[in-house]
Amino acid sequence: MNIKRFIVLFVAVILLMPYITAHADVVVGNRFRSENREELEPLKQRAFCVNAPEGYVIIKDEPGSKKDMYQRKNPDAYINRLITYKNGDIVNMSHTYLYKGEYWGFMEIGHSSAYPGWIPMDYLLIAYTSSDFEKENRDKFYSYTDDYDEIYSAETLVVWSWPGSDRPKRVIDNYISKDETSSIDFAYQDEEGRVWGSFTSWYYRTGGWVCLSDPENSEIPSFNPAPSPIKWSPDVEVDWTAGATLYPPADPPETPPFDMTSLPFIIAASSLAVGVVVFIWIFKKQKKAKSGEGR
Repeated sequence: MNIKRFIVLFVAVILLMPYITAHADVVVGNRFRSENREELEPLKQRAFCVNAPEGYVIIKDEPGSKKDMYQRKNPDAYINRLITYKNGDIVNMSHTYLYKGEYWGFMEIGHSSAYPGWIPMDYLLIAYTSSDFEKENRDKFYSYTDDYDEIYSAETLVVWSWPGSDRPKRVIDNYISKDETSSIDFAYQDEEGRVWGSFTSWYYRTGGWVCLSDPENSEIPSFNPAPSPIKWSPDVEVDWTAGATLYPPADPPETPPFDMTSLPFIIAASSLAVGVVVFIWIFKKQKKAKSGEGR
């Protein structure tokens, strides 16, 4: 090969190396889940509270694996960090898998878990959700037939997980009412006489409960707090009076992140070293050949 062509090709490979490694790093879905789809069991409950003795969990790539999962923190810098959750964090799970007598849960694929992985079910407790409230109070719901004046005239809309819940509320500022895109599915009246509506808005792509009597008030006391989370079992019905031992949250150990910024440079440096050796070898070979021709 002509020495000039070799140098040009070598430099091009070095320059393209970060882009090659960046694209090779992209992983979609979960291999273990795809390969064992038929053996997965769907969960009736989806919301779970992290509750590990260590105070946190590190998401695994597959059940029983020692391989931790990483997520890309900065796509421009290719920096990967461990996926961890502290005790008390709510995670959505979709399926379980029985691995050597231990149940593992798979995280629900969606916006809340862009990097889905596996968690031992012993490290999770069932969390109370709006669906549980609706199951318990369905006989108290009624069709809402009054006008929508309060909600349509509100500039700010406070959306609750359920009437009087103790969960964080979503506040929609500069609320714009849309008759054709918002609706009250059913209503509920609390003991103080306040009327609440199960609210759906395709315009804001959200749902929840709104106090129709006072839709802008986020200071209404929490009169319907969620019961404590409870242990999950594959064959036991949910009993919110059962309770469970709660472990305090703790920070995960300080581990150096796997830094993808270093990978292209490591590869480039290795390639450069090999390239230099090859370059010297070719140069010496050509020099010898010329020396031989001159004799």
